[in-house]
Amino acid sequence: MVLCQFIKGNDSTKDGRKWYYKCQYRDILGTIKTKKSKKYYSKLEAQNAEAKFITENNGLKNNFSVTFDDIFLEYIENKKDKVKKQTLGKDIQLNRYISKYLGKTKINELTVPQYRQFKQKLNEANLSVTYKNKIHNMVKQLIKTAYTLYGLDNKSPDICDKFYNKNFEKKEMQFFTLEEFQKFQSVIKDLKWKTFFDILFFC
Repeated sequence: MVLCQFIKGNDSTKDGRKWYYKCQYRDILGTIKTKKSKKYYSKLEAQNAEAKFITENNGLKNNFSVTFDDIFLEYIENKKDKVKKQTLGKDIQLNRYISKYLGKTKINELTVPQYRQFKQKLNEANLSVTYKNKIHNMVKQLIKTAYTLYGLDNKSPDICDKFYNKNFEKKEMQFFTLEEFQKFQSVIKDLKWKTFFDILFFC
């Protein structure tokens, strides 16, 4: 399908036009192309012009879908003026793993089995649980960006959930029985401490 954004530009023309549309689509050879319109007075005018463009180009709405590599470029473009270069650098490092295994996968066609295979590849890469979860969160952020810009969504990462440390065991709290507490109290000579531990145990 054609993916279009309707944008209110910061700079208007001399006669006050600010709104324009920007579309990405595949031509008959499968090449991704971008169409950026002239500016219009209102969002409605831009929407009407976009509809006319699609009609005149034989309903291109069926010819497009965004890959993870495609949306990462949009993601970086949107963030580059909002965050520090170091932050972008970290995102680029995280995306190396996404691009390697999911880069050519279309956002709306990612399946749960595919994502499980992706998680298995990360498990085999000798990465920390924390770092794998950062990659997992980056995948979700790219999907969120695709939804914001183009209305594309995918719940596979949510269904598969995050990474967990299998070696971590939650420790249970230990409690004295009454008999154990009485034995413990029997060796305490100071009345102040006996009273203190009585309050802790019985209250």
